[in-house]
Amino acid sequence: MRFPKWRSPDPVSIPPSLLELLHGRQFLGELLMRRGIVDQESARAFLDPDSYSPSSPYDLPQMDTAVERIRQAIEVKEQICVWGDFDVDGQTSTALLVSVLERLGGEVRFHIPIRAIESHGMKIPALEKEIKRGVDLILTCDTGVSANEAVAYANAAGVDVIITDHHELPEILPPAAAILNPKLLPEIHPLYALPGVGCAYKLAQALLDAAGMGEAAADYLDLVALGIVADVAELRDDVRYLLQRGLPVLRGTKRAGLLALFHLARLAPETISETDIGFGIAPRMNALGRLDDANAAVEFLTTSDPATAFTLATKLETLNAQRRMLVEHVTAAAHARLEREPDLLEQGILVLEAPNWPGGVIGIVASRLVEEYHQPTILLSVGEDGIARGSARSLEGLDIAALIASQKDLLMEFGGHPMAGGMALRANDVPLFRRKLGGIVQELLAGRELIAELSIDAELPWKQVDIQLAEELTQLSPFGAGNPTPVFVSRGLQIIEVKTLGQEGRHLKLTIEDGSGSTHDVLRWNAAHKPLPEGTFDLAFTLQINTFQGERKLQLEWVDSRQEVIPTVASGKTPGLQFVDCRSSEAPLQDLKKYSDDEVVIWAEGMDREEGIGLGRHELHPARTLAIWTIPPGQKTLQDVLKFTSPERVIVFAQGPGWETAEAFLRRLAGASKRALVQADGRIDIHAFAAVCACTPTAIRLGLRWQEQRGFITVVEMGVDEVRIDPGGAESSGAGTTAAELQMHLREIQAYRTHFRKAALSNLMNAV
Repeated sequence: MRFPKWRSPDPVSIPPSLLELLHGRQFLGELLMRRGIVDQESARAFLDPDSYSPSSPYDLPQMDTAVERIRQAIEVKEQICVWGDFDVDGQTSTALLVSVLERLGGEVRFHIPIRAIESHGMKIPALEKEIKRGVDLILTCDTGVSANEAVAYANAAGVDVIITDHHELPEILPPAAAILNPKLLPEIHPLYALPGVGCAYKLAQALLDAAGMGEAAADYLDLVALGIVADVAELRDDVRYLLQRGLPVLRGTKRAGLLALFHLARLAPETISETDIGFGIAPRMNALGRLDDANAAVEFLTTSDPATAFTLATKLETLNAQRRMLVEHVTAAAHARLEREPDLLEQGILVLEAPNWPGGVIGIVASRLVEEYHQPTILLSVGEDGIARGSARSLEGLDIAALIASQKDLLMEFGGHPMAGGMALRANDVPLFRRKLGGIVQELLAGRELIAELSIDAELPWKQVDIQLAEELTQLSPFGAGNPTPVFVSRGLQIIEVKTLGQEGRHLKLTIEDGSGSTHDVLRWNAAHKPLPEGTFDLAFTLQINTFQGERKLQLEWVDSRQEVIPTVASGKTPGLQFVDCRSSEAPLQDLKKYSDDEVVIWAEGMDREEGIGLGRHELHPARTLAIWTIPPGQKTLQDVLKFTSPERVIVFAQGPGWETAEAFLRRLAGASKRALVQADGRIDIHAFAAVCACTPTAIRLGLRWQEQRGFITVVEMGVDEVRIDPGGAESSGAGTTAAELQMHLREIQAYRTHFRKAALSNLMNAV
């Protein structure tokens, strides 16, 4: 994600008592202070779970009522149905409560809605089936707080409902026997941020305590850790404490399903971290609920049979691969729609609908589009019943749930929180829904732009980044919402080597060097198609420890970059620069001859370069006069050429490059690639290719990546300045996404060229 604004850290003064606790480590003290940990007592509780006093389960209102009713049901052998949800928070909550109730001797069954059929929550048709099966008590987890109609239906049938949920409270609470929801507490309460699995765990604690088995609650902390991280719960107070306690339990888990999944995902159980949960475990478990039947998750998390565990883990792996493919498909379709209808980006909120988009992945794609376009985004899948069901994602500063709720007259159902939401409405109402939301967003913002801001924790010289520093930072973990991974900045860096990683080459390993020659490798995830900074830049990054086969290594990960500001021509470096404007010449070749003496260097690219008119950017040399024959592809290229050639006079002709569309550009690049295969053993000079195709190095890299994904070439090695290719290859997913990225980049080039033809030369050169 690109962050238009970087916020530097505020200066802090560390109390002597805090420094004493930290043994004088100033750096660690500053990071704690900026997280609101300002004294010795709070620092101890934050850093060491043994120093934290967790809240009693009975701090949750109505806990005593819930415990009494459940114990009664267990004693008289009533049928208890645990009603969960299909995300990881719901899966772990369900497995936890089923396991604890069975341990206490309860007669237990469970129901997790199938997303494609039932959607979220308690729906009466499914509820009716459970009641007919003889259920006496329903215990919800991670759902139910808004299920007024369903709870009333259950009550009318003589079935009690106990709700454990963490979602926002409705105006009128359901008529349940008990409601355990941390949102009933004040916001400052240590339990307020509990996710669904945390709320379920507190109930389990109370039940086990009442049965004289309180110590057994720790057996379920591995499930709690999974749910906390997967649900992106705020890591403060009891939530942080539970995750600190849960991660060691997860590392030593005996759950056969999780051990099989660790094996398939190539995760070392003994070093499982919150990062492994967020990016390795949770996506696989979520795929089950997104694309299939999440009821299998309970067996996956509770079975002790290795064969069953392996079968279920393999299913998760297969579904996760399918999920990735569907995400790429929907992303490409969204980009194609925006290519056809760019006006959709002018509303202030992006609302896209399409028939039968997979409902399980549109939330993921919405998040991608928010990052790409910096707009709140709603994606809607229109079913055969004419109902559009969707997912929404937002940016900080715009409450998407409140925005959706403002259109409740158009909606059949809706819900969510400030950063995400869901809704259903008639497909015919989507255009009106889009217009009304757009009008409200524009009014709310009133010219104010929602800017993604990156908070910087500290500036570090590149040569001071080492594994000892990363080891020190682990004391602040686990990281997540409310305790973000520290982000650092190093300045004056250059990329000296680029390698692709992963089976499809999606990721990059960049070797980056500072002015003193210090180097580090930096990982950039899902970035093979993204442009890299050219020249000197500043890098925002995180650092951590990566343990592989028992060896601990420093791992740096790319967050964002900024190009270093270079002095402009107008700054006084070349105060006598003269301009000659030949852009409106009716006979440009004849006019060019007037200036063709030994002191003139002609910069020409694309078709004109092939006709021998001038030199490409990679062939130029310093000269008193520079003739710009072909329009540059961007301000950065113009800046580099002017800086290198250092002319006293610039003659501008501004001829076209020989291509106007993405298709024409790709044909030209394909021809150049074929020549490289025949004449240069597949070796491509990026800058020479950029001159041949009259574009930027970024366009060349994107174009080559697209060719590879279509199976036209195989990229053997991709460096900063050189690429080596082989003919042919296997077609892979991602070509649609790369094509959309390329289209966008080429549109930027064409927009700059249009501007170049019309703008005052003094402004063009002074803008360098």
